Amino acid sequence: ESTDKYRVAAQLIRASDGFHLWSETYDRPKTDIIDIQEEIAYQIATALETAMNPEALREMVEVGTSSIEAYKLYVEGISLFNRRSFQDGIIEEAFDLFELARQIDPEFGSASYRAADLIIADMSLTSMGSASLNYSYEEKLRMINIRLSTAIQYSNELDRLKYLSKQAYLNLELRKAIDYLAQYIEKRPSD
Repeated sequence: ESTDKYRVAAQLIRASDGFHLWSETYDRPKTDIIDIQEEIAYQIATALETAMNPEALREMVEVGTSSIEAYKLYVEGISLFNRRSFQDGIIEEAFDLFELARQIDPEFGSASYRAADLIIADMSLTSMGSASLNYSYEEKLRMINIRLSTAIQYSNELDRLKYLSKQAYLNLELRKAIDYLAQYIEKRPSD
């Protein structure tokens, strides 16, 4: 590294059990040291707020991650995805957020499912001619299958049924899709 830069590695670890709550590495010019300190303080405060909020922790665990950063990206992606606007780069931005969450926590099944579902939405008849994700049809299918397989592998038993149903539906195995979905709905009738 250049002598004109600082590298600061910050970690937040819960002392009681050694659980890794947050970490980040900052490579910045020496002139930015105050900005780095402020950013670290903000990130730690955010991590502590989530780590000390039992409801937020429960929601994180329910969707399948222990990474606060991955969870924040996931929630932000859902917010954008729920707008269902195929304008102004919303789809690309939501997709990028889910992909970042997947990179941070490769075993984050819900983020993989949401990324796949977003690609599926981008391929729908209503978005034909205005698809936002710039991949070929074949590449999108490959991406969907990879993400659904990851979601199936790393999800709880109940969510796995939902993901298996989506995968069977996409593979035109409609009876299997209906069977999986019926099992899912039986266990989660309000969804």
